[in-house]
Amino acid sequence: MVEVPRVEAQAQCVRAAEIATNAHEGQLDKTGGPYLGHCQRVAENVAGAPAKTVAYLHDILEKSAAWDIERLRQEGFSSSILDAVLALTRREHEDEETFIARACSSELSTTVKRADLEDNLSQARSAGLDTRKYRHGLKLLEGHLLDKNAKRFKARSSIDRLVAGQGDSRSVRGRKQGGRPRP
Repeated sequence: MVEVPRVEAQAQCVRAAEIATNAHEGQLDKTGGPYLGHCQRVAENVAGAPAKTVAYLHDILEKSAAWDIERLRQEGFSSSILDAVLALTRREHEDEETFIARACSSELSTTVKRADLEDNLSQARSAGLDTRKYRHGLKLLEGHLLDKNAKRFKARSSIDRLVAGQGDSRSVRGRKQGGRPRP
């Protein structure tokens, strides 16, 4: 594989905005405005250069035949940016639940997906379009995040109990062989 130079985070963001400007030229958003406006609003609603970079690139692979992941790699984008863009790219015939679950695969892609859904919801409202798809997407995203947090909490609680000596039945510290506490 050919070595590709990595560019710093701010430069990646600037380059992503340039790519989005060219890739979405002539495309319109839900309100009839330039599609780039959607990318800009998503970027404005996330924090940090990496998230803003992904925000500009999040629809490139779906909406521009001129761009694929290899071309983005050749532009020097980091693997975390490329992974997030791939996570945010809907596959053909993919259901919403599968798409949202993948979009939640990293903090970076989750952050951008939330901003994307919120902007799409706002646009749909402004244009008088059906908002159910975007409201449903946000509920799935929130549910997925709650589930991930619950699993983390459960794992932490188990670790905390083990550390405190309240471990599970496999823990034999302080017990006789029969499982009764030592006097």
